[in-house]
Amino acid sequence: MKKKRCVLFDFDGTIFNSIPRSYRATCRVFENAGCLTPSFKDFWLNCHAPFVDFYRKRGVTLLEQEIWEIFFRYANFDEVRFFDDVQPTTTRLAEEDCFLGIVSGQQTHLIRKYCEQGDFLRVFSAGIVGDVVDKAFAIVQMCETMQIPLELVWYVGDFPSDMRAAKKASVLAVGITRGFSVHDELKVSGAHHVIDNLNDLLPLVLS
Repeated sequence: MKKKRCVLFDFDGTIFNSIPRSYRATCRVFENAGCLTPSFKDFWLNCHAPFVDFYRKRGVTLLEQEIWEIFFRYANFDEVRFFDDVQPTTTRLAEEDCFLGIVSGQQTHLIRKYCEQGDFLRVFSAGIVGDVVDKAFAIVQMCETMQIPLELVWYVGDFPSDMRAAKKASVLAVGITRGFSVHDELKVSGAHHVIDNLNDLLPLVLS
């Protein structure tokens, strides 16, 4: 019998096309705080949970509640959609008897809200875990729950922090570029494979 495999996804920027809005909203926080806005590269390299640390290290002294009020006012994720390759890729993986799940720093209720709107809730049989600070721990915990050996688990993400988390969790790390010229940075951060879109994931997992 073929062993079960599991593919876990980061949410923002990996399956949900929200990174441009997240970056703009982050810059609005800095502007409201009277601080110099970060470059996109600084944001991409260093903005990860616990997110408030990113702001504090760059001089933002607003209360954490104020940071998130400004951020979500400008992010307006209700206008964001899933990438076009998410539905066909997750459907094919599910047909091949793969467990699928989400491990993300994004708020759980927002992930579930947008997955429900996109009719994806049923696809993620391994579960949806949001509000994650330590992704490596969350990945291992999900794998243990599903009783899937770590060597049969893939974690797909778009930030260097995702690759570091996958490496720490001892699962296969897949960096996704989504059109950005970040192949080398993802490899240096621990990616076993780097793909441009989810269509490239299928031959890796199903071979």
